[in-house]
Amino acid sequence: MNAGSDVGGVNISSDYNTTAQENNPWYQTVLHFQTGILIVVVIVGLVGNILAAGTFLSPNLRKTSCCLYLATKSINDLLFLISLVIVWLYRLDVPVFDTIGVCQATVFVTYTTGFLSVWFVVMITWENFIRVSLPSHVARLCNVKRAKYTIVILIIISVGMYSFSLWTTGLISSQINSSCLVFEKYEKLLVAMTCVDSILTLVIPLIVMVFLNIAISITAIQSHERRKRLFESIPMTSIQRRNETSVLEMKVSKLLFAVSIIFLLLHTPSHVIRIKMMVLQSIYKTKPSLSDRVLHRIFELVYYMNFSVHCGVYLVFGDNFRMIFKRLYCSECKKAENVQIHISSKRCSETEAMFEQCKNIDIE
Repeated sequence: MNAGSDVGGVNISSDYNTTAQENNPWYQTVLHFQTGILIVVVIVGLVGNILAAGTFLSPNLRKTSCCLYLATKSINDLLFLISLVIVWLYRLDVPVFDTIGVCQATVFVTYTTGFLSVWFVVMITWENFIRVSLPSHVARLCNVKRAKYTIVILIIISVGMYSFSLWTTGLISSQINSSCLVFEKYEKLLVAMTCVDSILTLVIPLIVMVFLNIAISITAIQSHERRKRLFESIPMTSIQRRNETSVLEMKVSKLLFAVSIIFLLLHTPSHVIRIKMMVLQSIYKTKPSLSDRVLHRIFELVYYMNFSVHCGVYLVFGDNFRMIFKRLYCSECKKAENVQIHISSKRCSETEAMFEQCKNIDIE
């Protein structure tokens, strides 16, 4: 069972390949394309996650629990992408992966970071649900202290649950070379843990996030209708104050909703095709078809993008994130902002001077 064949997809998949399928021109084309794009995904993700983590941990944003989850997710995705570099080198016949310690550590990191990435998004979706549907409970349920405890608990669970990969995987020598493989005596354990992992990283999170996002959408629609009805009966000053609060809540909700939806779109297909392949082998004792294997490689690349593109999502949907991001990393934006502040200050000074002149004329 080749651990390297699917190590970047969180799970070590069984060697479903037949020699004919491996040598098929169409499969080889997809595999080479995936390998070429993979390093681009990794580089974009490494840069994006470093910048995103720095932004979310800035003094202006780290005081909120949702930003703490997003910062931790960025660091977690960074670790996943570093392990993916080792997989990429392995595909280029650089024998880094087939080294004692690196083999076990890479498999362990991909397991734990895959699990944590999913559950951080679940917690983000849960916070969004609280903010939209139960706003009176936000202060109690969505605070930094509770978020820190949750993050620590999730890390402990992931390390404890996936520690089996440290002793079930190792280097096995053949006549040609040594490869990072699952020891034969642990293959049944691996199948069982793959099922458990699929339940914990796909089935349960998918059900929870779909339910919460539907509830969020329904509540948002109902809230919009209520605001329309209240518009006619509340004085304008009260409406303005309510709208300011509502706009801030909608900005946060928009970002968190986008994160969970995009995560579902990028994360789910790879797990679905992997489960199909596992069922075919375990239950029906048949090997997946060539089309299944090609789809698996395509969806695998989509899955990798899930760890790479979120900085772009934050920039598009997060107004506060975009503003802080520009302040931290965009020197031209800083200059423009300083110029704007200078112009505003100058106009205020000119206005005050004119006001003083008018006062003096009135006095005379």
